[in-house]
Amino acid sequence: MTSYCSKTLVSELKRRRKKNPSYSLRKFAKDLSIDPGYLSRVLRDERAMSLDMVYRVGRKLFSKEKDIMSFVDGVYRSKNL
Repeated sequence: MTSYCSKTLVSELKRRRKKNPSYSLRKFAKDLSIDPGYLSRVLRDERAMSLDMVYRVGRKLFSKEKDIMSFVDGVYRSKNL
């Protein structure tokens, strides 16, 4: 089962690649300030992010605090089903 976190990140990566076809996973990881290997494992649901990391990534993805907290809440809820 694909996690809420990986679905959101894959969706964002696809959106960015649609704007710029040469946009890479490495660039996405750099933009999120995380290791590319770690991001790759998260996207494949082989690794779960800590809530602290989810919040830090959310701050990079979203500009509004409401959207950041919605992302964090969605990840938290999907972890506790």
